[in-house]
Amino acid sequence: ARFTGNEGLAQEIPGFELIVSRDGVHKYVNAEATLIVKPMFPLSFSNHHPLLCWRADGYEVVGDGLGDLAGEPCYRASLQRPDQHLHTTWWYADDQGNRTTSEWHWRWEALTGGKQYFLVNLAARDADALLFVGAQTGNGRRALATLER
Repeated sequence: ARFTGNEGLAQEIPGFELIVSRDGVHKYVNAEATLIVKPMFPLSFSNHHPLLCWRADGYEVVGDGLGDLAGEPCYRASLQRPDQHLHTTWWYADDQGNRTTSEWHWRWEALTGGKQYFLVNLAARDADALLFVGAQTGNGRRALATLER
């Protein structure tokens, strides 16, 4: 069954407020960080690299590239604008919590295996806060927990 964005993702992560957009994007926020979980569809042109959104919000992207968060692969970047500096990390995860940094991989798996994928994006004020929110959210897995079989 195709994910519509209105079911399945966690409705609560302790310590975070949940904001759900009409297109199914779940944003978990608190004073320290933001966790965004966006359903991805392999043939949709609305799927784009998260840095496009950050740039559209006025951030300069510095040092983007592959890295890790608590030993798990991800993309990382620093985001800067005059009023704010953030550290961000993101990856793609399927409905069972399997991760990839490869856009080709998730699209192939979604097309050939019928898997639902999500963009998981964490952002925080500094690298330590990013590690903390990663631990607090199980590296985003707590948002996907109700989907796991």
